[in-house]
Amino acid sequence: AAESEQLVHAGGIHPFLAGSTLTFLSLFHAVNGNLPVAVRHGEAALEVARNHDLPWVAVQAATNLALLASRGAVENPTDAFRDAITTAYHHRAWFDLWPCLSNLARWWTQLGQIQPAGVLVGFLIANGHQSAKATREVIEAEPDHHTWLEHGASLDRDEFIDYILSQLD
Repeated sequence: AAESEQLVHAGGIHPFLAGSTLTFLSLFHAVNGNLPVAVRHGEAALEVARNHDLPWVAVQAATNLALLASRGAVENPTDAFRDAITTAYHHRAWFDLWPCLSNLARWWTQLGQIQPAGVLVGFLIANGHQSAKATREVIEAEPDHHTWLEHGASLDRDEFIDYILSQLD
């Protein structure tokens, strides 16, 4: 990791490689528990991606920052989730969007926002994806959980994204 950091900070490498490396460094530091450094690298990766019109790197960096937001490491988690979902959806990066949504459901249950988490989980399940068992257990403990899950399952992708973004306002 130290060599990668030196390489990126020395400059002179292609922006795609710099952004990708910064995203990797962010994940590396997150896994190793150094969340402030993970956030710093993640934000730098997103900046490189946006400054150089690198959609794949932007999706990776934004969804990584949302993961860090779900762990309480980002100053404004709501903005991080909104940015990640908007970026991934805009680029139709479904592979990156699904785990981001699962992290959002977990974060919402931790905050006690069970209804939107239930709608989100209903959508995930209806589309063949899972959320964390602990998240589902919190939602299923609520008397109205069937209504929320069914509502999420009934939404198409555009309706669902509109719903999620409205809950993040």
